[in-house]
Amino acid sequence: MAGVRKFQDIMTYSRSTTGTYIGSDGLLKTAAVDEARIEYDGSGNVQGLLLEPISSNKINYSEDFSQWQSNGTFTLTAGQKDPRGGNAAYLFVDQDGTNARPYIQNVFNISADADNRWTVSLYVKKPATNGVSRVEIHTFFSGVDLNSEFLQVNFDSNGSISSISSGVPIGGEAGGVVLSHGYEELPNGWYRIHFIIRDPELNTTLTMRIFPNGRADASNTGGLLIFGAQVEQNHMVTSYIPTSGTEVTRQPD
Repeated sequence: MAGVRKFQDIMTYSRSTTGTYIGSDGLLKTAAVDEARIEYDGSGNVQGLLLEPISSNKINYSEDFSQWQSNGTFTLTAGQKDPRGGNAAYLFVDQDGTNARPYIQNVFNISADADNRWTVSLYVKKPATNGVSRVEIHTFFSGVDLNSEFLQVNFDSNGSISSISSGVPIGGEAGGVVLSHGYEELPNGWYRIHFIIRDPELNTTLTMRIFPNGRADASNTGGLLIFGAQVEQNHMVTSYIPTSGTEVTRQPD
């Protein structure tokens, strides 16, 4: 169309790293260095120019959950359809027939500063109506899992989120404070869930633990799809930062 100009032609813009955003088709996209990000919501409505501060994803394997520590009886199947339209998601299924709660977890070092804010996020999808009906994310500081903060998300029979809640630690020692929680709905049944916690003490490690917290499903027909784990020292959730073996920083726009 005559007279149409690109964003870069009318405004100076820079960002020294790549950055992700939601495209007009509702899929997760990656913008190149110095490429402006025009963000859309999950329904395809334009939200405008995405401008964000610097942030780092502390999770060293944000997509390869086979690299995480694990406990209990479950299956973790790679090659599932993901929010980018690719096949990098995992199907996580509880295979324990008892009341045990299998999980995967990632443990990493943090700076020992009191009153830090941390935002924890994960892409989730319930792929089958007869699978799990709930997922939980727990976090705990300095290895004290009795004082964990948690985010609990329940799905209805259609795979939509029916409720979301978060909890505070049992005790005060080495425990954090849950400040808020929420989710973003994307196409094809995906949600990005998150909660924000505060570290009131001088802790040096933080753990993110994921439970497929529904009934055991030995048939492997149910389960939970997971993708894109992120923990950032921030007071808000920011765009997804992929990692593969080490912490990654997205520079500011």
